[in-house]
Amino acid sequence: MPALPRALRRELERTVRAARRAAEGRAAKTLESLAVGAPRGWESMTAEQRAPQPAAHARRIGEQDTARLARECAYEHWRRMLFACFLAEAGLLIGPRSGMDVTLAEVRELAGARGGDRLAPASVFTGRMLPPAFRESVRVGE
Repeated sequence: MPALPRALRRELERTVRAARRAAEGRAAKTLESLAVGAPRGWESMTAEQRAPQPAAHARRIGEQDTARLARECAYEHWRRMLFACFLAEAGLLIGPRSGMDVTLAEVRELAGARGGDRLAPASVFTGRMLPPAFRESVRVGE
């Protein structure tokens, strides 16, 4: 396989950097909404909402540095989504209820019916198919 031309490599690099910034930014906003960096959560939160998985993970890594945790969450989500897309393109992404392979178009349709992230179900399917490869505490979109 020939190498990408220089202009395409630069464009790919810019796209990957932009995607990384977007993923880390969204992860940081989500962690903030979960009050991960706050010692006791937000006043409006219930007791169940005050002990989410990301906060437990932050305690395990020994810090409340949400920037580091956001990078880690973004990486896990990115890795899972790339693998989900690979499985779907190869016809190997299996829907848990049907036991049949599903396409990304079908995943988007399912997500649209639920009103969630367009590709979150693909991430969940991938995690269920390969539990050793993806940590349970970082799973999203269920």
